[in-house]
Amino acid sequence: MWTRTPTLWALRIMVFLVFPVAEGVAAVGLELDDLQQYWTASHWDRAVETSVEKSDFVVSMLAKARPDECYLGMGEDNIYPFDFGAGECTGRPKANESYVFGLTRAGDTLWFGSAPNMGCLVYGTIAEQGIPGGLIELQTNFSVCEYAAGVYGEENGLPDHLADWRPPSIYTYDLNLEELTKIEIDEPRLFETLGIRSAGSFGDVVFLAGPHITGMGGPDAEGPVYMYAFRASTGEYLGSEEYGEFLNIRKWVVVDGKLYTGVMVNKDLYPDPATAPGGAVLRWTGDESNPFSFEIVGLVDGDPVELAAHEGRLFISTWPDFGKLFEEQFDYTGLWMSPVIPADGLTPADAEGWTKVWSARDYEQDEVSARMYNGGALASFEGYLYWGTTNAPMSAGFAHLQTYGLVDPENPANIDFPGFLKAITGAHRPISIFRGRDFGLPSQKMEVLYGLEPMPAFVENPGPDGPERIWSFVPNGMGAPRYGGAGFDNLFNAYTWTMAVYDDKLFVGTMDWSHMLMGIMLPGVLQSIISPLPELQLRGMDFGADLYVFEDSDSPAVELSKNGIHNRFSYGVRTMVASEDGLYLGMANASNVATDPTDLNPEGGWELIRLSRTECSQPGEPGDLNSSGDVDLLDVTVFAGCYTGACRPGFCALPLYADECCAAGDFNADGDVDLSDFGSFLRIWLGA
Repeated sequence: MWTRTPTLWALRIMVFLVFPVAEGVAAVGLELDDLQQYWTASHWDRAVETSVEKSDFVVSMLAKARPDECYLGMGEDNIYPFDFGAGECTGRPKANESYVFGLTRAGDTLWFGSAPNMGCLVYGTIAEQGIPGGLIELQTNFSVCEYAAGVYGEENGLPDHLADWRPPSIYTYDLNLEELTKIEIDEPRLFETLGIRSAGSFGDVVFLAGPHITGMGGPDAEGPVYMYAFRASTGEYLGSEEYGEFLNIRKWVVVDGKLYTGVMVNKDLYPDPATAPGGAVLRWTGDESNPFSFEIVGLVDGDPVELAAHEGRLFISTWPDFGKLFEEQFDYTGLWMSPVIPADGLTPADAEGWTKVWSARDYEQDEVSARMYNGGALASFEGYLYWGTTNAPMSAGFAHLQTYGLVDPENPANIDFPGFLKAITGAHRPISIFRGRDFGLPSQKMEVLYGLEPMPAFVENPGPDGPERIWSFVPNGMGAPRYGGAGFDNLFNAYTWTMAVYDDKLFVGTMDWSHMLMGIMLPGVLQSIISPLPELQLRGMDFGADLYVFEDSDSPAVELSKNGIHNRFSYGVRTMVASEDGLYLGMANASNVATDPTDLNPEGGWELIRLSRTECSQPGEPGDLNSSGDVDLLDVTVFAGCYTGACRPGFCALPLYADECCAAGDFNADGDVDLSDFGSFLRIWLGA
């Protein structure tokens, strides 16, 4: 039965994951209730165990995005850019920069680039590719996506779904001076760049790069890739280059003194696009005088996402070519392995020698869902290569919608809603985490650490009656998970965005979309019906990105934070760089109008955070913050530098201090240094 109710359709699609739904369905195969009970039993009733003392680590906020636009209202002539130091905004401050998109370290300086309003651009791109209901302007208490209503987009000739784009920025953070600097360069190419998605460094050269504005992914991406180079020691701008033969660029890695990166190739430039490679691995062959020199040392079937050295080889994870989504021949997301790296590094002679050692289809048993898997982060740790997936929320359900005729192609608003609701539920996939070793050898071993067993799949009906296909529970293709359920037992962990080894431990950062669902998507759909919609905290939801740590290769992951590291609006750990002095995290936060520091909500925009082990060399007694042996006036000054303000109750998983020694000012040991602690400090100082 076709149902023509776009608003109700959009609402129910988003609500089904968190509210019980009773819906009449066919009596053959799994009922909708069966699928819902599956997720309840496998995720909401389980949790990752915590065995590490969280106080072993502290986090410090190094820098945060600043508002850069005066927002006057939807469709108004909003003022961008706006200098808040020179004038008064009569509207609402808006922070357009949402991601620390690319991040690298050169010496004692962090280099990174931003991405603007990525929540708007991602949803806009998906809607542009055919979501029934079309592109809907969104405005909530926390986030605004103007789309066709936006004056900036209209004035700059941007298509409606990309109208919330703003030019990206490049920053440095001096770790010695603790100083953030925005790098101002006269570079027109920045006004064509989606965001600084990529950052890498080697020697005295730093690269920052990103795709064209259309480079959100999908079949409509255009080139080129834009690359910007700097001298690390002086900050001198060395120039830019564009590569029309590439569509995307993400991560870099240094292996045995050689710098490599991965790029998505522009198949349209090949004589036969159908047989063209999906991606290439580049090796840097330039120097400071000629930084833009690369050679292709690897060819693979997808868009390279992450790179890691392991067992003397280079491994990459890929994204598939979604332009071929409905074709019979399809190159699934996979894990690719290079030949053994020679002493002088990989060369063009190695380009054809890469091997696909794992495919999403090896694990996923639903054909359509398998096509929607994307590669995630990977890292080598204690003899194993760990890797994860990214599974865009509801994407597999939409793919089922089109593949199996659940939508009227003549009128996309007409949907077989009961069938689609089952598809959205059955095809939902939190991230899965895998590891392997001895790749390509008889002793090769790969296993699931966190995943689905069994998994719902839309399979051929083995019976004589009923529909051709039914939903059924089937074993995954790799065996039972070693440690737990998909998503680290969190239903809303959708991206394995980052991995890095720090302090001899493997850290994993995720994208958790629960706040996007409840704080942005639902209010956006309901804004004409209920205003305001209260923010909801439901069972199974911990708003904000998750951070986990594997302490060794024999133990399950340990939860360090499930709240975006003190900011529940920070839904992703987007980038991660490990150094001896700490683990540097670049956060993703698209709540662009959450900018009031006086309310009870956190602020939107990117954050740069350092996580480090607690190593206060001279811990003082409570109140003795300078470890002088007594509590005096000097400690008042130190206390002011340690002051964090109160963490929102339930959101202080990790201590939030400016310095590890500030623990001496956290009298009640709740992870913050606030007015309650100041009262205790005064009593000691005054001898009360």
